[in-house]
Amino acid sequence: MGRLKLDAKVRVEDCFEFDFDKHRKRGREQINEGRVQWKKVVSGEVLWEAEFWVTDWELRIYYVDPDGVDRVDEFPIEYLTTPVGGDRPYIWCPDCEARVRKVYAKDKWGPFRCRKCHDLIYTQQAERSSLQEEVRKMSMQQLLERMEKTTDIKELNELLNIILNYVSADTTPWHEVMLEGHHEA
Repeated sequence: MGRLKLDAKVRVEDCFEFDFDKHRKRGREQINEGRVQWKKVVSGEVLWEAEFWVTDWELRIYYVDPDGVDRVDEFPIEYLTTPVGGDRPYIWCPDCEARVRKVYAKDKWGPFRCRKCHDLIYTQQAERSSLQEEVRKMSMQQLLERMEKTTDIKELNELLNIILNYVSADTTPWHEVMLEGHHEA
């Protein structure tokens, strides 16, 4: 039995990410402008690049879309006082007004927005949610049968974790759950 299919939602890992913390400071030095490049992991080929500019009150990300149109995404900056003193800057997503540290572009057309506005999920969430949806429709006996048939160790581990979480949340003793449907006369 092969791997489970991922949800149709776009994953964070497949997007262009702008990490405000990473690009705002280099060591103790504060950066007010710069260039960001997204590269292929193996070849190092540049896939896309953007420039950014930061003031005390605003972040701007400048990029050129595939049609050659210059674009700029602007994000207000808010400072929150930390428990240990000092202020930590957050950028505001212009669509939902959430305070975030990272913004994403799904593709080279942009715009950069927060994870929730783009409805992005992490790979682990996609795997978990698709497996949980499939498991939700199965009985415990079907789950155990599927575990016996699978040769994929990762899927086996995921199924086992779901079964253990199900059992720990249920008040039915484990031996009764395992024997469900196998009642002896």
